[in-house]
Amino acid sequence: MIFRSFLTLWLGPVLFFWGWYLMSSNDLSFGVYALSREMHDRTFALYAAVSGVPAEAIPPLIAKTLILDGILVAALIVFRRRRDIAAFIAARYASPPEASASADNLSKAP
Repeated sequence: MIFRSFLTLWLGPVLFFWGWYLMSSNDLSFGVYALSREMHDRTFALYAAVSGVPAEAIPPLIAKTLILDGILVAALIVFRRRRDIAAFIAARYASPPEASASADNLSKAP
């Protein structure tokens, strides 16, 4: 339960940011000022003024950060489910059972 809450609290803002970013960068505002291109430009101009980084360099930095966060969250999920994953891999690559030539098997193919 705690881990699902963690994933929700992590994934919610990430999806919200990317939804806002894609809609505002393409000016799909639907009449909402927060989704307009003007708000997009002002937001990144504010970030640029505060951080001292050019405004056009901020979206790739955010993308790299969110990709790294995603990798860390995926690693955490894999670590928590390592026993299930190991059992799956062991079952997947276990030797297949030998096919016996029984009377109900009419196939003579090798």
